[in-house]
Amino acid sequence: MDVCIGDYVKVARESGYSEGTVCDVLLQESPPRVRLENGEAGYVVNIFNSKEIVLDRIMNENQYTENKENFGEPVMRDKVIPQTVQAFLNSEGGYLYIGVRDTGVQSERLVGLSRDFDMIPSPDRSNDKLCDILQRRIMESLEKRLRSDASLGSLVEIRFIDVLDTQIVEIRILKSPMPWFYSHTSKKNKVKKFKCSDDQSPSHERALDDFYIRQGNAKKRLDTHEDFYRYAKTHFHSGLGDGRKWQ
Repeated sequence: MDVCIGDYVKVARESGYSEGTVCDVLLQESPPRVRLENGEAGYVVNIFNSKEIVLDRIMNENQYTENKENFGEPVMRDKVIPQTVQAFLNSEGGYLYIGVRDTGVQSERLVGLSRDFDMIPSPDRSNDKLCDILQRRIMESLEKRLRSDASLGSLVEIRFIDVLDTQIVEIRILKSPMPWFYSHTSKKNKVKKFKCSDDQSPSHERALDDFYIRQGNAKKRLDTHEDFYRYAKTHFHSGLGDGRKWQ
């Protein structure tokens, strides 16, 4: 059982049980030990994800929740969605909802997946088939553009849920033990190179990747190697499984 900040859980304490939203993961083992927003800490015995909990996340976007109206538009598929998932992976994890607007009352925010389903050329228009194709396209987009030594499949969970009679996508993203980078790639999946020059050297080409984290309720790009190093050395584990940080 893995948990991320933003999960609603039941924890076991010395004096009994408590329920609430996770605000800090103290120990990601089995069972995980977490601290809740109500101040209680304990070992997780159950993770809840009722429609009421989902609605609360949708209506209260924060550092651990993000809403996107659709996936299928090129800018969303190739850039916005992968970078949003990357930012959660590089931070504390969280939830990304697709088929949901940023503003409005509940009924106005829940726009559903018809727009994405309309972009799928499939002779089988059953809901199950369309969901299978959309889920596969989301994972293919993430795998094409995100790079890391960690495993994406172990950190990202995609599922389809119905909220107020509207079907949406929920992507649950765990905190990654290793950094993830967004790669600029062509339609043939080749890494793009960009021309770089300054007053002292001739023009040359470089492959550039981006590193995003969550800051508040939005993603933020770290623009320098120095910024990345300072963040990585205190945030990521070494990958050796012993809990040490980068040196």
